[in-house]
Amino acid sequence: MTFANNEIMSYDGDWINGNKHGYGSYIYTNGAIYNGNFSNDVLDGEGTLVYKNTNDTYFGSFKNNRFHGKGTFIDKNGEYNGDFQDDKKHGVGTMKYNSGDIKIYSGQWNSNKRTGKAFIMFSNGDIYCGNVKQGSKSGYGEYISFDTKTSLSGQWANDRYISQK
Repeated sequence: MTFANNEIMSYDGDWINGNKHGYGSYIYTNGAIYNGNFSNDVLDGEGTLVYKNTNDTYFGSFKNNRFHGKGTFIDKNGEYNGDFQDDKKHGVGTMKYNSGDIKIYSGQWNSNKRTGKAFIMFSNGDIYCGNVKQGSKSGYGEYISFDTKTSLSGQWANDRYISQK
C-alpha cells in the first residue's frame, strides 16, 4: 500500500472505516515489525514490536503508539519487565543488566530513572535494599557485602553512607 507521502508499508489485518482497527501485522519502512492490536489507526492494546536494525524487542501494552502499561523490553543492555508510561520505564519494574556494576535492579522507576524503593544486586554479589534517587543510594537503606558478609544500615546520600539511623 502506498500513501500520499510515498511511505511504503505493509499491513495485514482488520480495518474499520479505512482505519487499522483490531488485530493486525504492520511492517514499517525501516523494517520494524508490529503484531498486535490497533484502534483507529494507532497501536493500542497488546502487541509485539521488533526493531530490525537492533533486534530490540518489546511485547506488552501499547497506548497511542507508545509503550504504556505492563510490558517487557529487551535490548543490548538487558531485559526490563514492568510498568511503562509514554515509552518510558515508569512505575514498578525489574531490569536485568547484561553488563556493568548493577546486575539486577528491582523497584520503582520514574521516567526511565531508578527512583524510589528498590532491591539492587551488584555484579560482585553485593546487595542494597532501600531508597534510591536518580539511580543513587539515597535515604534509608541497607547494603550487604557479599565478600565480608557485613552490612551497613542507615542513611545514604549520592551513593555514600552517611550515618546509622
